[in-house]
Amino acid sequence: VPSRGALSIDAFSDPRLWRSHSLLWCVPPPSLLCQTLAWMRRARARGVLGLPYWTSHPVFPTLFPPNHTPSFVKDFIMYPEGNSILIPSTLQQGKKGTLVRDLSSTVSRVEPTLLPILLHSISGAKAASTIRAYKGSMANLRDYAMERGLDPSCPTSLVIYSLKKIQEGRALSTLKILSAAFSHYSDLPSPILAHILSHLHDSTRRKFSVSHHPSIPRSNIDSFVQYASLHPCDLLSTRTALGASLSFSALLRVSELLSLRWADLQWSSDFLKISVRRAKNDQFAEGRDTFISIEKDSLTLSLFHSYRERVVPSPWLFPSHSHPDRPLTSDTFRKDLTLLCSLAGVARITPHQLRAGGAMESISHGVPIEAVQRRGRWNSIGGIAP
Repeated sequence: VPSRGALSIDAFSDPRLWRSHSLLWCVPPPSLLCQTLAWMRRARARGVLGLPYWTSHPVFPTLFPPNHTPSFVKDFIMYPEGNSILIPSTLQQGKKGTLVRDLSSTVSRVEPTLLPILLHSISGAKAASTIRAYKGSMANLRDYAMERGLDPSCPTSLVIYSLKKIQEGRALSTLKILSAAFSHYSDLPSPILAHILSHLHDSTRRKFSVSHHPSIPRSNIDSFVQYASLHPCDLLSTRTALGASLSFSALLRVSELLSLRWADLQWSSDFLKISVRRAKNDQFAEGRDTFISIEKDSLTLSLFHSYRERVVPSPWLFPSHSHPDRPLTSDTFRKDLTLLCSLAGVARITPHQLRAGGAMESISHGVPIEAVQRRGRWNSIGGIAP
């Protein structure tokens, strides 16, 4: 969207930009594809959306479901590689580019016919986190199929296992990851089976609330804080204990917790104001504020001051140790939380359980569920019901 005199403009800052009657030209980076599509559909915008042919991307099944075209997609063009519209990356920049060039030179000298296979494999590679998710899904499918005398590589096993996941009340995302993993490691299902899978995916609208993350009591958080207070030199335990305490008390998702900056915290008397700049269900980035009570003589407050003195300088509240200019990743926080559970003598928990535990703590003390819903930024009562 052009703006006179500006170097750039935040397209997600004003919904009116999307409600223009003109034709929008949207070619966002892959990380913003889902957000861009959500804004376009919500504002009923008209425009051209450009994206790479990336079948494992979360937005791909929405735009190209099997055997039919969504009503909001009026037309599409698939450009082949090498034309003037889409030019694949040459991998010529940085240390990885240097390594690829050296490796390509060696392969060309030893066996030239292997060079296209090398380049095609690199261009079609997926992120390590995606491969881990695929391996986990396929391992579960393989175990289920072999226990029942089925061939794990047969598409019928995929359909039967998908039915099992639906029976367990699993969400649509679980089925999509399972189907993507099967297509990555095995042959694509036939059109008929793909049509059946599409109907199975459409039938996963939950009629009742399901939770796979039981809540935890306040005593677990107290154990974390107490252990970290007794071991002040253990910065990792201090960081994890503070993160668990904030997530539990302020009802923060792990993504909201790790995206906090020091500027998002404001102390006032015995209260701490936490500004959540962007929530999972806050598509327009309006931001939300929440408050928690921290007494001046509490272990949590002294632990907070000790942590701030020893943590590496960074705008992030929980920066990465190796890259202080970046926030801690959710995978690292999950591993640190598992380690802290072992050290503090607490049964293993996940980051998801912290928010649920904080909600149950408030409800058990008589706080109306509607108030907990607003404070925890749940969109509906159905979301907090589990």
